[in-house]
Amino acid sequence: MLIALAALVVFGAPATFSQQKSEASTHGTVNILLANGNGMVLVTDSRASDPSGRKVNDASQKLFQIDSTTVCSIAGFGSDRGPFWQLRVSAGGEILAIADGIGQRTSRISFRNKVLIVASGLASSLEALEMEYHLTENLRPPSRDQIVVLFAGFDLDGSLMIARTDISVTAVPRAHSEVKFQGIITNLEIRPVGKDFVYLTSGVDDFAERRLKYPQAFVDEKEMKDYMQAEHDGRTADLNLGQMEKLASYLELITASTVGVVGGPSQEADLVDNQVQMESPGGLIRDRKPYTRALIDGGSIVNFGLTLAVVTPPHSVFLDENCDHSAIVLDDSIMIGGNYVECNFYFDGGDIYRDKSAVIHGGALIFGPHVSWDSDVLYEARRSVPELTPISYNDFPDGELIRKRVWPND
Repeated sequence: MLIALAALVVFGAPATFSQQKSEASTHGTVNILLANGNGMVLVTDSRASDPSGRKVNDASQKLFQIDSTTVCSIAGFGSDRGPFWQLRVSAGGEILAIADGIGQRTSRISFRNKVLIVASGLASSLEALEMEYHLTENLRPPSRDQIVVLFAGFDLDGSLMIARTDISVTAVPRAHSEVKFQGIITNLEIRPVGKDFVYLTSGVDDFAERRLKYPQAFVDEKEMKDYMQAEHDGRTADLNLGQMEKLASYLELITASTVGVVGGPSQEADLVDNQVQMESPGGLIRDRKPYTRALIDGGSIVNFGLTLAVVTPPHSVFLDENCDHSAIVLDDSIMIGGNYVECNFYFDGGDIYRDKSAVIHGGALIFGPHVSWDSDVLYEARRSVPELTPISYNDFPDGELIRKRVWPND
């Protein structure tokens, strides 16, 4: 849902740019992440707009604390709840649910895994939103919806980390002129901060990025003085947290004064000394969470046979799970890391996200009553977990018992 403004490229000697209120973008936000060895600051705005660019409110939550050491901000997918408004499919609600799941864990999670959990959850939500529109008599053509997420946090060893990922949706043709929508994680970038000055921007970010790239072109803006001098002297790595806070706030403000769809109170997170400090205006609208998001973290499932399958909630995340000669439900689940040895997976057509870090050795993909041998959903599932041997639940002597236990509402 992001419509980028045309970039103004600076050539040759520094020059000044005049600011005029722009209505070129009908959707947008601004996310600014600045970091060096002294800490990190992440700033965004609070304005929500409708598809025509009219302001809906100045109380949209765009900055989220995932846990005590990690934050993220989003651009895109904030204002579209879909035709089935009761489901409240939104990026904000998804992140809040994921944060709840991470908060319930007993072990610590690496920065990389937190990024993957959030990104894969948002990809599935974007996919669900597109399917909603498709099922309601094609209320609109397939959209080019996109989510851009910036992350800042501390890794397990206390080192400063940043990340950016783009999430979009694509239409996959199926049999009989049908279509399936698939959420895709693209441009995933995860890197340590180290001692250098680094920055990331997203959303309607041209105004911020130009000033960070070409500070000498804005000599008339006193708010740029500290950064301009540090960049000239090659000392941006020495900027303290206060200087980065002022710079990030100014870059958010200058964007808001130039682009009509950006505005409202700023939301800010500071990260230093392995701690997060959030500054959020009161009265922010927090989206409703999805109906469930279970995080199954670092557990062990051993010797649970076919009829003793561990029936997990829908929309589960398996993180570094150990499964050995057991059976679990795969529908609408995410697998990141872990080792699955001769582990059987029950599947009845739900979505699957399997990260390459999840290692599978043998086992069966046992498909249920809503999946057939020639179905597209089975074909896609086999592509996600090619190590598994497909077999119908009906092919087991106790197939009816399996069906009643795993799919009791069929």
